[in-house]
Amino acid sequence: TLENCQVPTDKIPERVKEALQFGKVDDLANRLITTLSGGQQQRVALAAATAMQPNVLLLDEPFANIDEENRQLILKQLVRLNSDYHTTIIITDHDLHGYKRLHPLVWQLTKRHLTQLSSKNSSQLLTASATPQITTVLPSSTLPAIIKFDELAIKRENHSLLLPTNLGIVKNKITLLTGPNGIGKSTLLKTIMKKLEPKDGSIKYGASLDIGYYDQELQSLDPSKTVLDTIWDRHKTMPEKDVRSILASFLFTAEDIDKTVGQLSGGQKARLTLTVLSLEKDNFLLMDEPTNHLDIEAKEVLEQALDNYDGTLLFVSHDRYFINELANKIISVRDGHAKIYNGNYSYYLDEKAKQAAAVQEAKAEQTESTTSANQNQGKLSYQEQKAHDSQKRKLERAVSDAEARIEKLENEEQEIQTEMANPDIAASFEKLGPLQEKLSAVQEQLNQANTDWENALEALDEFE
Repeated sequence: TLENCQVPTDKIPERVKEALQFGKVDDLANRLITTLSGGQQQRVALAAATAMQPNVLLLDEPFANIDEENRQLILKQLVRLNSDYHTTIIITDHDLHGYKRLHPLVWQLTKRHLTQLSSKNSSQLLTASATPQITTVLPSSTLPAIIKFDELAIKRENHSLLLPTNLGIVKNKITLLTGPNGIGKSTLLKTIMKKLEPKDGSIKYGASLDIGYYDQELQSLDPSKTVLDTIWDRHKTMPEKDVRSILASFLFTAEDIDKTVGQLSGGQKARLTLTVLSLEKDNFLLMDEPTNHLDIEAKEVLEQALDNYDGTLLFVSHDRYFINELANKIISVRDGHAKIYNGNYSYYLDEKAKQAAAVQEAKAEQTESTTSANQNQGKLSYQEQKAHDSQKRKLERAVSDAEARIEKLENEEQEIQTEMANPDIAASFEKLGPLQEKLSAVQEQLNQANTDWENALEALDEFE
């Protein structure tokens, strides 16, 4: 990639190292791309795109398949790419969660119009997925399991996954399978579908089980067929008006219906796959990243369809809003093992926070014990204690100064964006140009202020 972009030969090793660190893909450096999960491939592609340190970086749904931990890491690196290399970043996405830290201008594209949103509307969109959710805890179900894992072990490249013997997929439950990229989530779904053989153990299937499968790679469609024929060939006795009606309910226009699958966008292919699934009448659905490529309206259609679905659903997703709307049971896969949480995603996050707090408390007790043991070796002198307190106040002041500067710059940014949203100004390049330069300068200062705040906070944490 770097050679094709004419990066000087002597710079390639340095750029490769930076790119690997950027996407947190150092451990994947010697792996073949074909052996990586969808999320891992996405991270590698993003790292490669940034290796050129471009003036402009175009990202098309960069966080599809990316787990939350890596999403936050990459967002932080994008902030640095923007501030350190002055890279202009243009992103298309349907999920705006987390982008607020980039302080972006938000443009909304409809069929015929591109509109810059006001600062207030942008803020609402960027923070919508952060709205607190109600936590619900469900009792362990006494409903029968439709499939049970009997000492099942699966293997994906260097990762092995062992499922507990008491783990089953319960009838009429909506279960989320969550965990880091590359841990084996998609492999488990394919094993349930009998597309892959387990490494050890077996799966016991219930009677009268019809399984439907949504593949994140959308490989089940014939690219040469039209949208209409894709449905009609599967349901030959269905009247044409009914076929057109069901396609319209999944947001296909009359013009779309006559297109071949090969002419469709990723989002349209995803909607067509969902249309096919909705007509199959399966009582157990496996869905691998079903909201990838879907815009907000299409996600709402999917949520409504799944709300009305009376079967059992096991799905993989990194879309937090979608997860919270649907899931009532969580299977968390980490470090080669799976753990069950009988509640929604907010309940799962609460439990994870409690576990993290318990770990921190144990560490604190260990530190306190060590400190107590060392106290007999002598206490700080008066002068040392005075210097210690002075340094702490200095670090605390640096944090508060950075916070005040961030607030001031954010207010300036909002004022400029509000002015730029004025239709008279937005329509005039002569008026818009100077404001854009002013906005860029403020955002550069804001990025630096955020970096200063993070560094000051980190220094204070380490000091304490």
